[in-house]
Amino acid sequence: SATGSPVTAPGTFPQAPEFGRGVAALDESIVSVVHAVRGTDDGSPILSIKPLKGRQVIEERVGGLTFELGLQTFFQTNTAQAERMLEEVRDAVAEGLERAPTAGESALLIDVFCGVGFFTLGLASLVGRAAGVEIVEDSIVAARENAVRNGVGNTAFYAGDARRTLPLMIEEHGHPTIVVLDPPRGGAGGKVMRRIARSAAPQAEPHPVPRVLSTSLAPRPPESADAPRQEPPMIIRSRKPSDVASSEITPEGVYVNRRSFIRQAAAGVAA
Repeated sequence: SATGSPVTAPGTFPQAPEFGRGVAALDESIVSVVHAVRGTDDGSPILSIKPLKGRQVIEERVGGLTFELGLQTFFQTNTAQAERMLEEVRDAVAEGLERAPTAGESALLIDVFCGVGFFTLGLASLVGRAAGVEIVEDSIVAARENAVRNGVGNTAFYAGDARRTLPLMIEEHGHPTIVVLDPPRGGAGGKVMRRIARSAAPQAEPHPVPRVLSTSLAPRPPESADAPRQEPPMIIRSRKPSDVASSEITPEGVYVNRRSFIRQAAAGVAA
């Protein structure tokens, strides 16, 4: 299934009904067409959404789970490759749990930039608790509903900036065994990476050093005197690229860090 979504500035759009019918007629897979109104400034939020054809939301089924998606939520467009990536991440998480001192019911997975809960819900069966954080509130509402829809009860979702919300998540759930990132195109950012690095105590015991998995690595601009590098280096232990977005310069895949990176960053060496 697919959805079309014309986005306009505030004002009248008398051609909207005709436009909706025209878009829906382009392909039988289009089940929903909605009209979104955004503020006049660049990057301003969507002010209203009106269905022109079908529903405001669509459903996708990936990895045995059903996800409900709206216009302001993110989901991988290449669902076949997204399912493959989920399998690769599950394998990497399972491998990490085999080596972790806290596994099974005591293991905590934190999903940063969780969206509608794709990885949080897809990995929840491997750990005792899975928690996701996402700045887009509509995505968190959808993630919570998707958890109920799929009967996944060992999850918690937080709406907010990851850097500021991670300490609250750790306070409520403890130190993570696994951290999964599905960052935006610009990358997670140095502040978020340092916060993740410090999500465990500098010493390995009694808290395990978390294994960090990322689905992509954003290309970094060269370091200069005017713009020093802000993000701690991600030291790659292994990677498995996948063709989720073939037009991207940096291939998406499963990137697993070396734990020495986390220890160094937590101690301030790589901060």
